[in-house]
Amino acid sequence: MINKIHLLFAVFVFGAIAASPFTITSPVSPEIRSAAITTIDTIYSDTLRYIGDYNIGGGDSLHLIDTYFQLDGDLYISGNGCIFLEGSALSIAGNIYISGLGLFRDEDALIRFRSEYLYQYTLVMTGNSQYEGRNSVWEMQNWGITFAILDDAVYDAAGIEYIGCLTTTLLPNGCIYLEDCSYATEFVIIEDSITLVMNNCENIIIWLGLPDGVSGTFSPPGGMDYKYCEHFELSPHSGPLDNVPYVLTVDSSTIWWGTIPAAGCSVIVESCTLRTTGIYMNEPRIYNTSGIFDSSFYDFTEIGLPDRYFALDDVYMTTWNFYGVDNARINIDDCIFGECLAMGNSDISIVNSICDGTGGWLGATADAHLFVKNIDVLTLVQTQGAGRVDIEDSYVFWNIQSTGSGIITALDVGVSPYT
Repeated sequence: MINKIHLLFAVFVFGAIAASPFTITSPVSPEIRSAAITTIDTIYSDTLRYIGDYNIGGGDSLHLIDTYFQLDGDLYISGNGCIFLEGSALSIAGNIYISGLGLFRDEDALIRFRSEYLYQYTLVMTGNSQYEGRNSVWEMQNWGITFAILDDAVYDAAGIEYIGCLTTTLLPNGCIYLEDCSYATEFVIIEDSITLVMNNCENIIIWLGLPDGVSGTFSPPGGMDYKYCEHFELSPHSGPLDNVPYVLTVDSSTIWWGTIPAAGCSVIVESCTLRTTGIYMNEPRIYNTSGIFDSSFYDFTEIGLPDRYFALDDVYMTTWNFYGVDNARINIDDCIFGECLAMGNSDISIVNSICDGTGGWLGATADAHLFVKNIDVLTLVQTQGAGRVDIEDSYVFWNIQSTGSGIITALDVGVSPYT
């Protein structure tokens, strides 16, 4: 449910002229104000502050020039609403939701997310909404900020610098166009009718989803060096794999490659270095996995899963990750891996292993359950939603935390002095 708190723009403007910092405290109902175009031009050191959720819709447009806007809540851009940050900063404690024909624009701006926990969806774009960014900085102040682009939404960015760890998931019909963008960012392509186009970008991880029906032999550009990509295409009609349900085009970019083999795929990856592979266990069955290790070279090796064929042929694998969804039941034994997430209603058991944190963290979300025994965890252990984690006879080198209604139980667990 969107909390529609609206702003009386006249109060906003006159308050901005009167003093600094400013607190915006005059919400009104949408029935008593008409669509408006408001431009606020201040000194950058001035602060506009709004407490609560802020909504722009109904054709309204807010243009901030040289302004610092502190928003202690969520930002909703809906209908034909538009917000334009020009030489300005948005410091937001909540999330950004863009829907309908909503438009978010920034130029020479700073957008800083003050997120409260890992892997929250801080930017969600749906409908025919659009983002246009030019020469700005997006800063994530927590680890694992997540964007979701879906339903014909378009994310168009040029010259954007991403600071912090950002994961962007493209869902059905989402489109992303990137040019001259850089830093620690990853894009997950796992659904149908997705478009991702990149030109002259650097230090970006691309996770290639390998869903049901995808088949063939694949060697990512760059071979064992694996980073620079002069040109590469994957689509339903071109590229080394058959039945790919999305469009990917990469030109003149520095890329790390990852794969997400799902049930029903039949793929061989050869002669390369992979930054990561996420084994996506997405069927209501029992999966048993053992003998998989990070930072290892694999001659021809078949990953023994009952519902797909996935093999490595002369591949150096930096990080393995395990993801359980739906009603999957997963047993992991004697592995070294980077991340494991129990999602949906999945149930995962991990014993006699090491989670080295090279892929992220260890935890459970939604209604999932994760059981851990006799392992070393070099990263965070966390629950979200109603997720449950039981950890026994183990050592955690970082932190243990729970958000929402999640539950963590620990028995004979050591923690580092930094926890």
